[in-house]
Amino acid sequence: MRRILFGLSLLALAASLSAPANSWPGSGFPRPVTGQCVHSSITFTFSGPGSWTVPAHCTSILPMAWGAGSSATFDNSAAGAGGGFSQEPNVIQVTPGQQIYYYVGPGGPLAQNNCSSPFIQSQNAGANSWVNFVTAAQPTVINNGIVAFGGGISNSTYGIAPGGGYGPTGAIGYTGGAGLIAILGPANVSGGGAAGSLGNGTIGTQGSTSYNVGGAGGTPDGGAGGDSWSNNVTYSTPGYKPGGGGAYDLHKCLGTAGGDGQVKIIW
Repeated sequence: MRRILFGLSLLALAASLSAPANSWPGSGFPRPVTGQCVHSSITFTFSGPGSWTVPAHCTSILPMAWGAGSSATFDNSAAGAGGGFSQEPNVIQVTPGQQIYYYVGPGGPLAQNNCSSPFIQSQNAGANSWVNFVTAAQPTVINNGIVAFGGGISNSTYGIAPGGGYGPTGAIGYTGGAGLIAILGPANVSGGGAAGSLGNGTIGTQGSTSYNVGGAGGTPDGGAGGDSWSNNVTYSTPGYKPGGGGAYDLHKCLGTAGGDGQVKIIW
């Protein structure tokens, strides 16, 4: 028994000696250092406004935002478009305890008329998502924050729905995939993918006899567009979060909802 206990003591001592100086002994996990910022990140996925407090000892943040996807519509056979992605070009200097305001845009809501005449529906745009370091309002200049624009709507019977972009001037970002219209005759159309933090979203697909996968979200974290099914059994899916565009479902006369946006803060 003494040999076993002695062996365990040696293992514990070795682990303690091999652990980094800023780690809990024997664990290898970082431990808070008194008087220093504990770096982390937080992601807000529930739609609507909010605020976040800069943690103690932290003096810089990097905010990111994804716009919401638009819904599809049966009226002109158009799929929803993906939301854009926006990011500050550099880390932002802040003070501990400072309030950071944000808004997570909701996706364009479901449009449906149960295949009854008249076949008129309004396609619903995705809302913008934003972060503001100064006030609780969408920023208009880069010094105050960033905006990721929601997916747009079809502007005519034959116009595709544009993907969301980013702003204000000076922000870096990517654009969501556009929402196709059914140009091949009666067909289902999948939604456009949202932009990711490293790439644009892609446009959806269409067809009348098969499963149509939604447009891919931009690398690595954009939401995919909603999937459409060309049958009268399986329901087409809404746009995936964050920011995927909704799918157009011919057989059920509906346009599925767009995916909500997202806000992320790294410090």
